[in-house]
Amino acid sequence: MSKVLRQRAETSCPTAPPVVVIKKKRASSGDPPLIPARAARRTRPIPLLPFLERTERETRTAAVLREMQARWPHLFKTEKPGQVPWKKGLSLDVQTALPEFPAEWVKDALRLYQFTVRPFYFLALFRGGVRFGLDGKPSGYVSSEEKEDARKRLLAFHAEQAKRHATQANTEVTIGNQI
Repeated sequence: MSKVLRQRAETSCPTAPPVVVIKKKRASSGDPPLIPARAARRTRPIPLLPFLERTERETRTAAVLREMQARWPHLFKTEKPGQVPWKKGLSLDVQTALPEFPAEWVKDALRLYQFTVRPFYFLALFRGGVRFGLDGKPSGYVSSEEKEDARKRLLAFHAEQAKRHATQANTEVTIGNQI
């Protein structure tokens, strides 16, 4: 065994797996460099993992959402209570007002915002009143059918939340009884 291998064996952790090395011949004098076998077998680059792509998508969606909140703070509020009903067709208006972003990115940002403020937006629709456009001016009213639909969606949302909390509480009790 060479001097380098003996030193590596003596200094390594006893619980660590053994290191397989391949000696690469070299014309120069002295001990040859050691190359791990795993690195020597690698011939192609490692492909990108799917979660990296998802992170990029989330990053660009957040950038579009920040831009929307900066341009239209009356519609895209950072605080969840105080939402106002949007005018119908607002997504098309946003897409035309943000030509620097692809339409898919804008749709993703709108979906994300609507998902995060969903119960507050349904509450704003249920209360009724005026719908607002990008310019901040009134653009139509919430109809009685839309109010009723918002009420049903709000009740369904709260029922889903109650069911989720009850399931979590039952799981915790079951786990607690097994211990």
